[in-house]
Amino acid sequence: MESAISRDYYLGAQGKIGNPQMIRLKNMLESEEVKNASARVIYLHHHPFDPKANMQLHDADRLKKALGGRNVDILLFGHNHNGWKWNGWWNIERCYDAGTSTRKEGKAGYHRIMEHNSNSSKDC
Repeated sequence: MESAISRDYYLGAQGKIGNPQMIRLKNMLESEEVKNASARVIYLHHHPFDPKANMQLHDADRLKKALGGRNVDILLFGHNHNGWKWNGWWNIERCYDAGTSTRKEGKAGYHRIMEHNSNSSKDC
């Protein structure tokens, strides 16, 4: 995420990847090493596509384009820490909000077990 908050932020908790990191991400995804990996997992702090106003990444549209067509297997993120499944968003089979390791607002924490060689219906 961008290391400093700048004037182009709105109210809320959007976060921003920023141009330098976006370019590095695209280059990594296009590398032969990553293309030939058994699984491609992207980790983010902020939620990339939260439908609530001002809660998704500030540059979510650019991230969607950067990930498009690059066979990302799993997209993991936190920030909201609800532990929800967002499977299928942006044509990525597995998309998970990380939840918390303890509790949030009195709710139980979430832990996921995934076998990347099976489909998402087997995740728990």
